[in-house]
Amino acid sequence: MKSNISLLVKILLGCALLLFNVPNVKAEEVQSFEVDKFEAENVAKKFIEYKMEVFKLQDKNYELKLLSELYGLDDKMNSYYFQIYTKDALVGYVMIAADYRFDPIFEYGIFENNYDYYYGKELANKTQKAYYLGGQGVKISDSASSVEKEIYNKIQNIANSTSKNNGSLSNISIGIQHEKDTNPLWNDIHDSSKVGVQSVPPVTLNVTRVWQRQSGVTHPDSSCGPAAGAMIANYYKDIKGYKVRGKGSYSNSNANLINHLYFEMNSYALGTNSYSLANGFQVHLNHDMTGWKYTRTTDPGYSNVTAPIRDGHPVATVWLALGDEDYHWRVINGIDTDGGQYLSYKDSDGGSDNTGAHWVSWSTMVGKVHTVSFSR
Repeated sequence: MKSNISLLVKILLGCALLLFNVPNVKAEEVQSFEVDKFEAENVAKKFIEYKMEVFKLQDKNYELKLLSELYGLDDKMNSYYFQIYTKDALVGYVMIAADYRFDPIFEYGIFENNYDYYYGKELANKTQKAYYLGGQGVKISDSASSVEKEIYNKIQNIANSTSKNNGSLSNISIGIQHEKDTNPLWNDIHDSSKVGVQSVPPVTLNVTRVWQRQSGVTHPDSSCGPAAGAMIANYYKDIKGYKVRGKGSYSNSNANLINHLYFEMNSYALGTNSYSLANGFQVHLNHDMTGWKYTRTTDPGYSNVTAPIRDGHPVATVWLALGDEDYHWRVINGIDTDGGQYLSYKDSDGGSDNTGAHWVSWSTMVGKVHTVSFSR
């Protein structure tokens, strides 16, 4: 009898141990936000077909090629880079997020010379992982920690240069931030009543790209700021008809205009900081037409870009610590709120063929840029 009771006790104790060792798995602990490549391609096609005019497509006879997967600083995949082909040419690209907590579309744009001068070469030839840092920032490296170390070194390089350090480096954002849960824009992109219907039309200013490395430029490696200024000066002169000095005032030469602005902006071997660009270009605009002023922002919001663009003023923008350089100037010339918050920009570098329109989600640029706009 005692042995039977002892056996029963052992059985009950064993059951109790099993009961208390069963893991309590909650739904949120296993929830995945991963976007697979099939869904990414589906979203890319829907987006392209909403933006047929932007991609200069006449019909739906195009193909997508997945060139590369890209990763974030957590070493998890954060995006897919697709190239867009028609029967005859490579015409554009679109970068789709790989996590439902991000905005669905990171970047998109067109190529005008049947050549991917954007990310194509480095992604196609990479021997290590590709990391996407936001807003035209891609690095090829062996690990996220190596990329992060490189970025912090760039920030330190900027801080150590007294002419570039304006006390505004502490707010530089590293990597891309996402929502805590699925971003609602994923649902919107599948709803034709919310995307593709231009309740607020996009605005694109007719800014002609000026290349900082063209023949005749005295300091090609450090003239991105003056080249950005040249784009804006030519726009004000040739498109708006303002009495300002564009290339026509310098023997019809953009190189001469860049060289002149290099002096006025107090640029030097490492480039042009936002304070110097703002003050130097204000001086330039006021040569023949007084009353110009600038607005310089070291922690801009989307409205700091949309307001000037809607008023007809391009925005000089410096990307901090994202590319191969410590920082780099471009000109924002367009905005689009259809399906997200997008900006169009012209790049002063990237080769002589880099003339196409590039669009980027503002969500990938937050905390990574300074802006300067002008008005009178």
